[in-house]
Amino acid sequence: MARRSRHRAVYLFTVAVALVLAVALFVVSSQTASTGRCGVRELRVALAREGVAMGTIGADFALVNVGSRACWLDGYPRLQMLDGSGHDVATLDRRALTGPPGAGAAKAVMITPGAKAYFSVYFEDQTGFGYAVCPRAAALWIRAPGVPAAMILRGPRARIQPYGGSTIKQLRCGELWVGPVSAKAL
Repeated sequence: MARRSRHRAVYLFTVAVALVLAVALFVVSSQTASTGRCGVRELRVALAREGVAMGTIGADFALVNVGSRACWLDGYPRLQMLDGSGHDVATLDRRALTGPPGAGAAKAVMITPGAKAYFSVYFEDQTGFGYAVCPRAAALWIRAPGVPAAMILRGPRARIQPYGGSTIKQLRCGELWVGPVSAKAL
């Protein structure tokens, strides 16, 4: 009899654990379904702030959730400069090691409807490069991390002219340093 009650107790414990796991899995899957990765139709990009110091230009871009559900982004955006006809201009987008001060390494950022996530872009201006001239972008192709399609930013805020390299002989036009998506602006 004791053996039978022990088997029954083990059976009931196993059933209880299975039910708890099933409920937990249901809750997690329903949360994931309602707060998945952001899509290009849910996002708009805008320049949030820019500044210049000692030959470097820095800009914070905002990714605004214009959708009706919360969504998340994780990682580094990709950028490509475009000319006035929409053709690629030589661009080298490099990952900056961190984003804004205190942001740390790349991590998932949840964006509720109407809220913003940010990423920073830094590049050198013409200071120190003499009379060398790098091409100026007419527009920026911006792809948020994990989002298969890109957004195009046009207008005066997209007309960047990045320089790069340490000397005129080592000039690398179009070099951009891009920070990870963050909940905070620079």
